[in-house]
Amino acid sequence: MERERVREFIKMEVSDWDDDEAVATARFKAFSGQRSDWEPKYQFWKNLILNVARHLRLVIVQPHDIRNIWFNRGGLTPLCLDEVLLEMYKEGELVRMGDLEDPTTSGTLSLLLRKVRRNLTLIRASPIPSLPALLQDHLVLNTLLKVYITASCLNLRVGCTYIGC
Repeated sequence: MERERVREFIKMEVSDWDDDEAVATARFKAFSGQRSDWEPKYQFWKNLILNVARHLRLVIVQPHDIRNIWFNRGGLTPLCLDEVLLEMYKEGELVRMGDLEDPTTSGTLSLLLRKVRRNLTLIRASPIPSLPALLQDHLVLNTLLKVYITASCLNLRVGCTYIGC
């Protein structure tokens, strides 16, 4: 079910997804050369990941799903996706759930959100994880989480003002 929803959404977002084999093949290649050489491809995949997650209303994703469900095209998966996720981590676009774990919390949603919010504003003090470690964890998409938290806060304020709080 999710695979079909993603496929239909991608077809709307990327008009030549199934049509142009040469373009699709180029998109699925690994990064090579200087960052300036692969920056457009990185931006394409980063934006597509964020757009698909937004469409599915996801804030937490698994790299396995991104590679094997979202962007599997006839058995082929983009070779650059692992590097895209690592770059997104380096840029603060996503955080590993493992980075957010704190054994002193009680596990409630409010404590998790408080910790996530604090981590979003701090400069990352922890070292960048290895690629295998990053890919085995659940990933929190900071960009979308910030949008949803901001929207929720605005809705609460508007609702509170509306009812005369």
